[in-house]
Amino acid sequence: MDKSKLSSFIEEEVKNSQDNLPKHIVFLHDPYRLAEDLTEGSMEIFDKNYQIVKYVSDFHLRGKVEKYKDDKSRNFCIISHKKDNSCVQDYNGWRSNSVLLTPQKLLEQNTGIQWCESINIIGSHLAQHEKEIVEWRKKVGKSSILPSDAKAIVVSALANTNFIKEQAPQNVYLFLYPENKHNRLTESIPDLEDYIKERLRHALPFITPMLDNKELYQSFADYLWLSYIIHKLGEDPYECMRGISSELYDRFEKLKIRREALLDLAESLQQADPAMCKKQVSAMEERVLNARPGARRQFLKLVEPQPHDPLAYYSQLVERDRYTKVTLETIFESLPNYVVGNPNSATDERLPQIIKDLQMHWFIENYQDHLQLLTNLQVFYRHQQQIEGGPSKELSTHNQWITIYTQQIVPFESAYSNIEVNPQIRTISPENRGTIRKDYEATIWDYNVAFQWFITKNYPKWIKAWERPLLTADFLEKVFKPHDPLRKYRYTYIIVIDCMRVDVWNQLKRNLLERFEVLDEKFLLSLVPSSTIFSRTSIFSGKLPKESIIVPERGAPRFRFGDEKRTLAQALHIPPDNIEFISQTESVIKIDEIDQVLNSPKNLKVMVLDSVDNKIHRAGGDDRLGNLKQDFLDIYRTVIESILNQLGEREDTILFIISDHGFVNTNKIVMLEQEKGFIHPRYADLNPESRMNQEWSTVIPAGELGVTGNGSEKRYAFPLGNLSFKLARVGTTIRTRVRDEVIYGHGGLTLQEMIVPCAVLIPRRERTLKPISIKLKNYECTEEKESNMVFEVTNPNYISMSQVSIRCNIAPPLFLFTIDANSSKEFKVGFIPKEEGDIEIELLINYKLRDTFKESRHKEIVVVKKNPEIVRRYMDEEFDKLVK
Repeated sequence: MDKSKLSSFIEEEVKNSQDNLPKHIVFLHDPYRLAEDLTEGSMEIFDKNYQIVKYVSDFHLRGKVEKYKDDKSRNFCIISHKKDNSCVQDYNGWRSNSVLLTPQKLLEQNTGIQWCESINIIGSHLAQHEKEIVEWRKKVGKSSILPSDAKAIVVSALANTNFIKEQAPQNVYLFLYPENKHNRLTESIPDLEDYIKERLRHALPFITPMLDNKELYQSFADYLWLSYIIHKLGEDPYECMRGISSELYDRFEKLKIRREALLDLAESLQQADPAMCKKQVSAMEERVLNARPGARRQFLKLVEPQPHDPLAYYSQLVERDRYTKVTLETIFESLPNYVVGNPNSATDERLPQIIKDLQMHWFIENYQDHLQLLTNLQVFYRHQQQIEGGPSKELSTHNQWITIYTQQIVPFESAYSNIEVNPQIRTISPENRGTIRKDYEATIWDYNVAFQWFITKNYPKWIKAWERPLLTADFLEKVFKPHDPLRKYRYTYIIVIDCMRVDVWNQLKRNLLERFEVLDEKFLLSLVPSSTIFSRTSIFSGKLPKESIIVPERGAPRFRFGDEKRTLAQALHIPPDNIEFISQTESVIKIDEIDQVLNSPKNLKVMVLDSVDNKIHRAGGDDRLGNLKQDFLDIYRTVIESILNQLGEREDTILFIISDHGFVNTNKIVMLEQEKGFIHPRYADLNPESRMNQEWSTVIPAGELGVTGNGSEKRYAFPLGNLSFKLARVGTTIRTRVRDEVIYGHGGLTLQEMIVPCAVLIPRRERTLKPISIKLKNYECTEEKESNMVFEVTNPNYISMSQVSIRCNIAPPLFLFTIDANSSKEFKVGFIPKEEGDIEIELLINYKLRDTFKESRHKEIVVVKKNPEIVRRYMDEEFDKLVK
């Protein structure tokens, strides 16, 4: 207890006493040990120093005070915690002021309001909880309090639970679980035992045995949740409990707890504290279901339906049990293998519904990799079903090829790369993993071979015509100049990201959309060969390679105008000094150089980022496409963040982002001798006399590609499909021409190398986030029958919603995790109606938008009927009648 507070209390008590004069000895009777923490020292009372003497024994007291009891030159404050203080009566009476210290008197003096004697049971706890005691006293709302009020205040303050009002059943449970506040309180204040028990029994009668029996208390949570889950499976908990856990059955069967009371308690707990419910269900699984194999088998017999086909089995399984990990583990151990073995299931409408239902499972956040694997398998085989059998003859234009690549092959390939790096791929059997890889390679081979022949046939015509598919050489004339950026905008940025494929751009674009809006987005074709020296130089020159690059018959090509900066200045007819230009080729991005460009006062700023290109050329068999794409994003994340932070707030800014070429991963190599020419993994610069096998390559004269004049003898060979070239060692004999080996590279004619993204962006002017919307799509609502309502949440914003959770007043909480920008997601609310008539559904949706948590509320009135017909939602006019 604070000395100054104690001093004020003593002074006030002395003033109000009979003799009201301060004496040189103060005897403080402290039976509730409020001053127990005070050490012997001095304390100022009535502006005089009083020596604190704690009563230990008569001998100790006499040794301290005896010779001074009649000497007023020394002042003493004797503090005794004893109930009987007759032993110190010699120091009492006329020599000393006698002061009784109690919680009641202290509180009344400090607050100026009435308290009753029963508040004294708080004893020494008052020092630590005085603020809470006073706050709860205010909530009583009466000028005078009764003993029962005082006890309610003490319990409320020490347990942080409102005992002033009547307790709801779920609050009684939360008072006892997971921490037993009843035991904690009664151990420190035994006088509260009977009061707390009576209050708990009154609110939740069947809890009484758990208060006095440790074994029942410790196992009641398991019994509650197992009973509830069995009921949700449509079974009788009393009949099924014995087979799963005879111990729980024997302990609780004799108590005859009403099933309805248990169900109501479990439902209300899910609304009050869903996180605690999950922990208790998880603990129940470990203690009951996983402790004995027999218990797990018996439980699975209840959960597992007996359908006529596997998808129906999985569909019913996830619908029946949303509470235990047993169900999730059963599904994730077998369903992915089923999908691989039965690819047609990917287009069955039941599979996406299974995935939706899994998203609403209590413990799905612990199985995100499993869910992502299943989702990617569905996407993989759904797109494979749509493009299997190879390209159709209708693919005769570049627009058709771009469409099928961006809308079918990109998601197909993205799904495969995600499957490949998913930690839970081990749940798929080695045989099925091989099947996935073969399906992927066969599909990509068919489309890439067909696309290569399409390019071989048409590219020579395109480079001679103005009306042609957009090539990277057309960027300046057909993308950049139409926006007239150097005249209309104060700042113009060109960012060339080397090796950026369409699938990587799709992910990178999400980071840009919060602060930038897309004015224009196009897909261009890289030049042939799709090598950096040709494709990137053409971006800055606006010309074919033969006009901007010196390409000798033998040897490496070089810039015609010195470097990329001078090449761009020549094309735009501006001095090179008017351009701020950096080209970063190191594997680590230098942010200070990026900032230098961003902060430059020059009108045109150019950044060439080719850090990933080096990584791609070093990649091999141990690397996975999904990991490389993630590395790509990680490398450029800091660059994008720097751009967002600085450019997103500027006006009069326009940003052009383009890639010069993509990259491809191949799984076979063709060994070539050195005399064939200059060998690159994805193309070969052939010697005039060299011949190539048409089974694994196609040869195009350089003149037809616009690399050299038509009179040149230079030719380029390009590997077909999933092949790459590799130079054999000098002097070795090639025994096996085609071998298995993984190579990453660019320069060839595949879809992944040739089709590249290009976007024009400006800072987003309107960044206000719109409210989400919720609507009821359909429902079936019948008394005494499991009823379902399907709601749809729509996100109208340009950024995705994350960490979406839904609470409902009649059902357990749901978790949707993410809703993409400008998209919707459905969720299902299931419950058993109590009675016929109107029921009001209240939804609270919590979600995260732009690093801020928000909430949205929605109400709906539905009608419960007794007959089994499906109840349709009232139309607006019918609803108006109902309200009236």
